[in-house]
Amino acid sequence: MTNREKFIEWVAIKMENEEVEQEVREYFEKFKESKPKKEAPLITEKGAEIICYMRAEKDNFDNAFTAKVIGEGLDVSGRSISGSMRKLVANGFVTKEKDGEAYVYSITPEGEAVDVTIEKE
Repeated sequence: MTNREKFIEWVAIKMENEEVEQEVREYFEKFKESKPKKEAPLITEKGAEIICYMRAEKDNFDNAFTAKVIGEGLDVSGRSISGSMRKLVANGFVTKEKDGEAYVYSITPEGEAVDVTIEKE
């Protein structure tokens, strides 16, 4: 059961046992019938490629990658890598540290363990 389904069930029980305004009941009925919003994936397809690359090359680079190095490894620009790295850093899969003029990224244990299977629609 999804969190949404649990929430609907909980509210339905509350509404059975309490007096609720008609407008609230109507809104709840519309909510139940509406389609849930699709959640954004935890890791994008580009993020999955980056994680796979970092896993494979971790020992060769002592787990210290620049966006340029990753970009060259994936045959894309370092700038496009930097954009993808923000989400990986925010989700704890990669760390980012300043090293002189450049930023260095390292894969975390969470990044090593995360499932990077991308479902195609």
